Amino acid sequence: MSLATDFANESTPRKRSQIDMIVAQLSGDDLRDFIEALNDRSVPNAAIARVMTRRGFPLDAKRVSEYRLGVRKLGLDGNYVSK
Repeated sequence: MSLATDFANESTPRKRSQIDMIVAQLSGDDLRDFIEALNDRSVPNAAIARVMTRRGFPLDAKRVSEYRLGVRKLGLDGNYVSK
């Protein structure tokens, strides 16, 4: 067995974040509006969490904060881009 195969067998799948799960379920204008809100720091974390939860997408304000502090950001198409 090769070293690469050992690494592949050893790695565990990364758990998807709440934000990733929401992005996977949204499309069109809703996806764009969600990503624009995430990237607009004038929109409070708690407001985003409340609206998305009310719409049936459970989201903790802490997850929004972690996204905003993170290195990777979402482009309007729902794919991650560099800062």
